Amino acid sequence: MTEAEAYTWAAGFLLKGDTAKPGRQKLWYGEQGRHDASPADPHDTLNGITQEAYDAAGFSGSVFGMTPAQQGDIYHDYWQRSWANEIALKGLSKLALCHYATAFNAGYRQAGELLQRSAGMRGADLDGIVGRHTLQAVAAAPEREQLVKYTGALAHRYRRIAELHPSKAPNLRGWMLRVEAIQREVGL
Repeated sequence: MTEAEAYTWAAGFLLKGDTAKPGRQKLWYGEQGRHDASPADPHDTLNGITQEAYDAAGFSGSVFGMTPAQQGDIYHDYWQRSWANEIALKGLSKLALCHYATAFNAGYRQAGELLQRSAGMRGADLDGIVGRHTLQAVAAAPEREQLVKYTGALAHRYRRIAELHPSKAPNLRGWMLRVEAIQREVGL
């Protein structure tokens, strides 16, 4: 799979989570589609893009007025800034999708640390900053093994957030459905 094909697959995965076809159940809840701020999730969001991310991309106005071109720009920026493009270029398209979806939801640093852990990095190397050193470790480890470790650690992270922050506990079901959707998508 080419890097461009991997991106198309990963971006499509992000979108299909909350935009089910008529008569079909959504893959998970609370990520894609329109979401107005609530106590459990205090961010206005459209198709997974928060108002904060929309503003940071240099766009003005409400995220709910986002155009398809703006959405595409933000999705592609996450692909590149998370280094998922570089992971895909190493022939690890499934890991690229997993990492991209996590960076999109949890942020670059959290996703970076999960990626580093899944590649077997330890100690001071766990800084959450993906770069050449991280990519070398990723390329050296079996993809399936990394996917199992990554999604397991992601599920653990979500459970821990719900445990430590009871106001966010209502999100746990949706978060776990998202992890399961990633696992299904990559064939785990």
